[in-house]
Amino acid sequence: MIYSLTSTPRDAKHPSEKMVQATMQSYMVGEIETSIEIKAPAQKYYHMLTGKPKDLPEASPDNLQRCDVLEGEPGKVGRILSWNYNLIVARVIGGDLMKEFKNFFLTIQATPKQREPGSVVKCHLRYERIDKRVADPEDILVLFAMMKSSLQGEVEADVEIKAPATEFFHMFAARPQDVSKASPENVQGCNVQGGEMGRVGTLITWNYVLDGKPKVATERIEAVDPKKNMIKLKVIEGDLTKDFKNFIVTIQVTPKQGGPGGVAKLNIAYERIDENVAHPETLLQTGVKMFKDIDEMLSG
Repeated sequence: MIYSLTSTPRDAKHPSEKMVQATMQSYMVGEIETSIEIKAPAQKYYHMLTGKPKDLPEASPDNLQRCDVLEGEPGKVGRILSWNYNLIVARVIGGDLMKEFKNFFLTIQATPKQREPGSVVKCHLRYERIDKRVADPEDILVLFAMMKSSLQGEVEADVEIKAPATEFFHMFAARPQDVSKASPENVQGCNVQGGEMGRVGTLITWNYVLDGKPKVATERIEAVDPKKNMIKLKVIEGDLTKDFKNFIVTIQVTPKQGGPGGVAKLNIAYERIDENVAHPETLLQTGVKMFKDIDEMLSG
């Protein structure tokens, strides 16, 4: 079940021309997504979005104030909706994303669980910023995450890199101590304990900064796949364990086909202690900044 929304200016060019522009300015293009577990059946969640969008403000009044159907029939392609919504993290956008983005695609997919009640809902954003000063739209994912009651969640971001995929992967799998050299504003230090880098079971302690405050996290390597440039780490000690029951970070780097560079994916799967704990969007943004710093060091 997929529900897709497109935000496009009325004077937009043909989609093929826009795609050419996006290719020429790939550094302005990005994709981020998050997945959340819900108790409701996937069919009901899907019909809430496609058939009864006017009921969404009643379900989530803190995030959505109003929804108007301007044109079209429920569930039909071409239907036009107008949303009045708030963005969290002290930022409000007055409903006009096109002031900051040339293209903005929102896709929501609800998938039923196979062997238990409930579903998993994925929110995927694909966008092209007007210029470098426009921030990546992680705030939209915060809005989406706040519209559910489950304590479990998943956030993800893709970062285009100029450095070779293997070298970027090795920064985390073989030489994490160098991360602080690449991104000193975000990471102050890293110590490898009780194991060998790149091996499952090895412990890594990070000293990092979040919202201007020093933090500590100890992670255990859960999985490593050099062929896929993938490493998975689970937080077992530190500040994050005060707010999260589970916190798993997966980094995977995919080389570009037929050219240099690649795409570095940062995925965070988590379970909050309670509803008072914020979703880790700020940490995701910090990770994205760290990825960009590492890329600059490797490709400079």
